[in-house]
Amino acid sequence: MSDLVFSTYNDLYAARSIGRLLVEPTVHFVRVMRLFPPEGRLALLKDAYAFSKQFYQTDFSLEQFVAFALFAWDPHWPVENAISAETPSEVQLDRLTREQKYLVRIAASAQSEGLVAEVLTRTSANDARSTESEVLRVIAESLGGRIEDAALAAAVAQCLLFNRRLIRSYQDETAELVGFAASIPEDEFDTHGTYKRAPLDSLFHDELPDLSDIEFDRAEFESLTRDVSSLVEAESLLFAGEFNRELSDDLALGDKFGFVESPSGLFVPSHARKMISTQFADLINRASEDKAHLLTLSPRGFEEFMASLFQRLGYDVELTKSTRDGGVDLICLHSVHGIPFRLAVEVKRYKEDRPITVEMVRSFVGANKQFEADKLVYVTTSSYTAPAMSFADNYASQLLHLKDYEQIKEWCTEAQTQSWLLLPNSGTRR
Repeated sequence: MSDLVFSTYNDLYAARSIGRLLVEPTVHFVRVMRLFPPEGRLALLKDAYAFSKQFYQTDFSLEQFVAFALFAWDPHWPVENAISAETPSEVQLDRLTREQKYLVRIAASAQSEGLVAEVLTRTSANDARSTESEVLRVIAESLGGRIEDAALAAAVAQCLLFNRRLIRSYQDETAELVGFAASIPEDEFDTHGTYKRAPLDSLFHDELPDLSDIEFDRAEFESLTRDVSSLVEAESLLFAGEFNRELSDDLALGDKFGFVESPSGLFVPSHARKMISTQFADLINRASEDKAHLLTLSPRGFEEFMASLFQRLGYDVELTKSTRDGGVDLICLHSVHGIPFRLAVEVKRYKEDRPITVEMVRSFVGANKQFEADKLVYVTTSSYTAPAMSFADNYASQLLHLKDYEQIKEWCTEAQTQSWLLLPNSGTRR
């Protein structure tokens, strides 16, 4: 079996593990719960408890409700320890295992955001009379009543947006992986390679197999491919995405607290967004006329300006943490005809008497081992030494682009017309 098949099998195995997590609404909702202090989580839990009591004629405690939501009909618990009750009132707390009692106590005190999220999202699954839409409505009403300041509201809105983007990214990237796996020719399965485990494989929760000792045929490979494909199209994954979208719509936090999404992806007050937008547009105009306006920015301010500029050009931009020289300042993502394109950018706000040296350029190229970008762009307000330009032309001409103020001016012009094209061959993977 060839290295290509081994590598693809590894990717499919990881995609299946990740997909099995993403289809669970709890995995996404727990991020929201982390934004609340314990007392806020407890208030949400009590809201769900009160909601659940509407469907039962008999009384039950908060602990019985939590145990019922966590363990009733749960196949992960041994049969002899499972709760067979059909209502929370039938739960016998004294018959729980020691571990179950501990988990109930932790969840009922709202000390664990994961357990509380598990209770809230499992309520509908354990009670046929409470539909997902009803639980969603109650959670939205409860969350809305517990969010009292704009900072928390913006954090929750950002978290729900992140959840939706995470699911969409998984769907797009995994669908591409499945298509690639299906296109591998038959003879690749008859070729023996020298596959070695990737360093990052150990980060996945499910232990990846030692592929060098495994023999399997195309039928097994195709079975794994179908498993992954079914996850991409699973109704549970679609529901997880809809859960986040509908919860965001029901909360309507932007309308209530007066904030909108900024070009950097953060949620800011509406008046601040207007001010940011005006300031950025003004800076684009001034920067395209005179380089001196860019030199008045701090180094970090220049990085933030370039991040906003690339966003205006149509890229999804991640502004990395401020570090010493040798890293990457921006990661810019774009999709061209469904093909993802990754751009790494290093920016330097230097005066003309401080050119970019070949050592700095080499360090930037070396940093790409971590980011694996399709293209590298070095941007400066100054210039480049002759050795730096020679290195770019002779060694890394297909990967590296050196840009100066003249290119920044062109980008500013493009940004003013909302053009997304950054490089002539930005859609070509080299």
